[in-house]
Amino acid sequence: MAVPRRIRPRPERPPHDEELQKWLGQRIKAVRNAVDMNQDDFAYVVGVQRSYIGLIENGKRDLRVSTLQRIASAFDLQVHELLDPDFVLDPAQLKGEQSG
Repeated sequence: MAVPRRIRPRPERPPHDEELQKWLGQRIKAVRNAVDMNQDDFAYVVGVQRSYIGLIENGKRDLRVSTLQRIASAFDLQVHELLDPDFVLDPAQLKGEQSG
């Protein structure tokens, strides 16, 4: 007789995960707004649906690393710059404006 396999319960997500999702969504939205890009255009550049961008910005979806990389690249940023709360985003740099 076969021994039934034990099904492990899925581990619960730590509560701070949702806070991180919301923070990252707000960060992405702030950068998108700083470059005067609407969700439709941003979704096209990133290669996802506009509704997915809305879910990300509202903290309702986890991001894959590849999607996070494409989002950072759309703003000409490195992933670590997008994730670092102490990294000050310069709107002029994000818009590609030259200083001087």
